[in-house]
Amino acid sequence: MPQPALIFAIGLISLLLVLAKLRTFVNLTPSLVACVMRWKESVNLEESMELARERDSIYFILILPDVLIASRYNIFGLDFLDSLSPELSLAITAGIFLLIALIRFAIQLPMGRGRCGERLYKAYLHSFRNFAIVASVLIMAAAGICSTIGAEDGTIAGTARITIAVCYLIYLIRKAQIFASANGAFSSFLYLCALELLPTAAVLAAAIVF
Repeated sequence: MPQPALIFAIGLISLLLVLAKLRTFVNLTPSLVACVMRWKESVNLEESMELARERDSIYFILILPDVLIASRYNIFGLDFLDSLSPELSLAITAGIFLLIALIRFAIQLPMGRGRCGERLYKAYLHSFRNFAIVASVLIMAAAGICSTIGAEDGTIAGTARITIAVCYLIYLIRKAQIFASANGAFSSFLYLCALELLPTAAVLAAAIVF
């Protein structure tokens, strides 16, 4: 089924942006893989201004294809989106992404950084970007492979959700380790509950209700 012109245009822009940053992503890949394996690598990446800048550029560029894929396959599992036009579904999905970001930002402001130094705290806050990139690439690769072999949309959506869940779990572990290195395990747990688990629970609750 051909995509509406607006969706096609956004997809084409996303593809061109990704291709323009392909060399940057290749250079960044070893650091991202290391971040998945060891929590200290997130600190090392943050201490390199060049790597951090490259990571941020890739992270923001991938938001567009992330929204497209989430809308196309209804990754959030919101039943009412299936009855809407592709354009409206895309707009609502983008709004959900923005809402999640705003919730995370609003909760983060009053929490402080405990006994973390500036560099450690930046690694703690920005580690999400490292894992978001990894998850995005894996999901795009899985969606491409599944589409090629003719898999159903539900299968692709399920694969994407499993990928997100696994990456998110590893992310929580690494983020807790970063914060616990300066503040202890209990404080790290409280921060994770406030900054990560509560917003995630809110999104899951909304998905169940709607």
